[in-house]
Amino acid sequence: MKVREVGRRTLNKDGMTQRMVRIDRTLMHEFIISRDTNQTILGADLLRILNAVIDLKEYPLNTEFGSVLIVRQPSKRTYGSIASEICSSVNPVFLPTMQKLAELFATDKDLRGFCDWVEHEIPTKPGSFRPYGPRRISVYLEDKVKQQVNNMLEEGVIEEAWSSYNSPVLFVRKPNGKLRFYVDFRRENGITIHKPMPVSSVADIR
Repeated sequence: MKVREVGRRTLNKDGMTQRMVRIDRTLMHEFIISRDTNQTILGADLLRILNAVIDLKEYPLNTEFGSVLIVRQPSKRTYGSIASEICSSVNPVFLPTMQKLAELFATDKDLRGFCDWVEHEIPTKPGSFRPYGPRRISVYLEDKVKQQVNNMLEEGVIEEAWSSYNSPVLFVRKPNGKLRFYVDFRRENGITIHKPMPVSSVADIR
């Protein structure tokens, strides 16, 4: 059995579990268990039972197990507060726009945004699969890799998966000395069936 999320992503149903939920009042509710996500999904059936309306702009969801961030709070930062964290070579012509839209810029301390409205598929050439063996990571970088992966799991940017496909992780040093996290997809790119599409021009978009 499969379940479809609001974002149209399909989850495999592995089972059901009864858990206590406290949102204004306490009750036992049946939740679906799926290995396809590590996030707690509150269905419309639960909200209907509670006669609840969640304010997605102001408050997190508070439970007896702690608080869960539903939607990132709109940033009240201005360009002045992030000026020290962006590249100093930014063309001055962009500064007014950056100041106006400061909440769109993320620093290393901010949560990363993501969109799950579309489910993507990557078609591959038949019979071309060759699994990667584990690639050793420098002992110096092991803790940094674990930290990056754990951060992305907590923020919902990535999730655990069970797949025969795997790709090695790389780190590249940025100009500021920090490390950038990469996944080497070159082998996957080599077996992907490409579908060239014309790129829209600015005139077409308008």
